[in-house]
Amino acid sequence: MGHVANFVETEQIVERGGERCSFVQTRGSIPLFWTQYPNLKYKPSMSLSPQDHVAAYTRHLRDQQQRYGSQVLVNLIDQRGKEEALEQGYRACVAAAALPGVRYEPFDFHAECRGMRYDRLRVLTDRIHHEQLVQYTRYEPFDFHAECRGMRYDRLRVLTDRIHHEQTEFGYFLSRGGTVLLRQSGVFRTNCVDCLDRTNVLQSELARRQLIA
Repeated sequence: MGHVANFVETEQIVERGGERCSFVQTRGSIPLFWTQYPNLKYKPSMSLSPQDHVAAYTRHLRDQQQRYGSQVLVNLIDQRGKEEALEQGYRACVAAAALPGVRYEPFDFHAECRGMRYDRLRVLTDRIHHEQLVQYTRYEPFDFHAECRGMRYDRLRVLTDRIHHEQTEFGYFLSRGGTVLLRQSGVFRTNCVDCLDRTNVLQSELARRQLIA
């Protein structure tokens, strides 16, 4: 219990002269007991199992905090339709566990970035820009399909502005001549349903912002 079906750590590394810096992000399945049985439909329905979600979620997040530090949980699944129950279940579990060092940030990617308006991610990053960060986990929902409908990937700015403060506070790893100068203090744990398309878009944008910061 506590191990999700799909989990990946991504590290972007830049070397220049004797310096090396890196920025780590993670992605993983929603840490609840849920299923999606394949059928002839394009999008099979999803269902939550009647099990102790809070215990499994807590075990998973405590492991993530031990490995990476503070957590911002960015959820990109739809907040309406077939994915709604899963988003609500995740949100409720985060609230019930009330773990220190965790933040949940929902963002309906499809709704916000409709038409490839990825600049709309700014809606999200603006939302959390002025928050003070302590050792915690945060949940950040973002309905990707609703927000970015029509390939509007610029709408991602709605989200990235909302989490800008955390990205600055988490920082990055930096070493020079074998001496560690900076350490990253937390990560963004991003998910959609399969942790592929929507997650790729956001993680690419966060990586780009970190590179030019």
